[in-house]
Amino acid sequence: MEVIIIMKRNRESIIRENLHFRDNLHFLLDIDDPRTHYVLRVVQMIATIIIFLLTYLQHVVVINFQSAGANDALTMFQGIANQSNNYYFNQGSNLFSFLNRLMGGNLWSTYRYAINSSQFMQDPVGLKIMIWSFLLILISAFCILTHFFKEPYVYRYSLAGAIASSIFLILTPLLIHHWANQFAINKHISLWQANQIFSVDYLAYFAIFCSLIVLSISIVRFYKHF
Repeated sequence: MEVIIIMKRNRESIIRENLHFRDNLHFLLDIDDPRTHYVLRVVQMIATIIIFLLTYLQHVVVINFQSAGANDALTMFQGIANQSNNYYFNQGSNLFSFLNRLMGGNLWSTYRYAINSSQFMQDPVGLKIMIWSFLLILISAFCILTHFFKEPYVYRYSLAGAIASSIFLILTPLLIHHWANQFAINKHISLWQANQIFSVDYLAYFAIFCSLIVLSISIVRFYKHF
């Protein structure tokens, strides 16, 4: 008798869990449910942040400035210090070298990036790539800002930002490949060598996937106004 009662209780528990799962699934599939609106807004926000981080941290367009012929500012400073034969300069150079290794090669990273990018932009193709990379960061940052706009502007501008972000990210692999051919011709190097200087990271395709998610949700929000 006790076994039968336990079996009935287990059966009722399973039925309740199935009903609870169906309810949760129902609200996820119901586009007019407020809980669905909340989930979609969260997913959209997370996807836009991922896109911004990938573009800002240079995981979409990867540029090797040293391979492009740009002189690293820290390396230049260390070279001058070593050639000066000055004890204090040499000790300062060793200290900076130690700090650079300690920080994973990111000592003065912003300043060094500015110097390297300015040298890289002396080439017409390098200038195009740097401008394109900056536009990717700018558009992804704009997509994040649209989440803080008031209604009804949030629907319009988020859709506009999502469209621009998707178009720019989808065009990025095609344009980088085209510019790599131009760079190889201008510098009289092989296409393989040009791809070693700048290329599209595999995470760029993940950014494209996220941009399509943002675009889809933006279209739904534009028509449903939530």
